[in-house]
Amino acid sequence: MKDHVDDNRLEKVLGNLLISSTRHYETHEKTIEEGIDNLTCREGRNRQNRNQNR
Repeated sequence: MKDHVDDNRLEKVLGNLLISSTRHYETHEKTIEEGIDNLTCREGRNRQNRNQNR
């Protein structure tokens, strides 16, 4: 049972890392294409997600 829980947690962590990595890459691509002055900050959204995960 514990192994199953650990596997689920590991899968979730790896999934989150993949999503973060993809977003990071996309942000770099957007910066190159549109320039840094055209980027927007999603700080409120990120804070909301952190609060939901607690």
